[in-house]
Amino acid sequence: MKFLVTLTVFINTTLVATAADMVRSDLDQDGHVEEFGLVHQDNGQVDLRIKTNTGSDILLPNIAWKGGLYGQSPHLSLAPNGSVLLTSKNEGCCRFRWALTVTIANRQQSYRVAGQTYSWRDTLDLDAFGRCDVNFLTGRGFLENAKGITHFASDLEAAPLAEWSQDSALPTRCNPDAPAQ
Repeated sequence: MKFLVTLTVFINTTLVATAADMVRSDLDQDGHVEEFGLVHQDNGQVDLRIKTNTGSDILLPNIAWKGGLYGQSPHLSLAPNGSVLLTSKNEGCCRFRWALTVTIANRQQSYRVAGQTYSWRDTLDLDAFGRCDVNFLTGRGFLENAKGITHFASDLEAAPLAEWSQDSALPTRCNPDAPAQ
């Protein structure tokens, strides 16, 4: 019985240490690191929990898409500048594969969606692919597809992260079904 308890603690510790469900960064630049963690709910919903140095938790529901197959789980990572990157994806099923990365930064004393990168590809039509990146802090973006690279200006602003959900719309220029501009 003692071995079983020790094994259970080891398994839980290993999962937390190896999963890309949690990252740490000092986004508010107060000298204390915040912890960002994905919370997988039983109903398939994925929430984001931010633990601050004040001991309070911020829980943002339905923040990322999660499918039921391999290659469809969201994950967190860090950008070189310390921003938190939240990626949802479908790399495990069907013809149309995609990934959406939301860049999280702290501006005006709140966590905000500072940017989005959306990439897609059709596994049967090699000319149907693309990548769109929009920086909401600078108002600049680009769309790359089989026709080349197009740079554009965006009037979208860095919205509060609390207003984001997995159902938030892509910027119009990033929609692969939108007509060319």
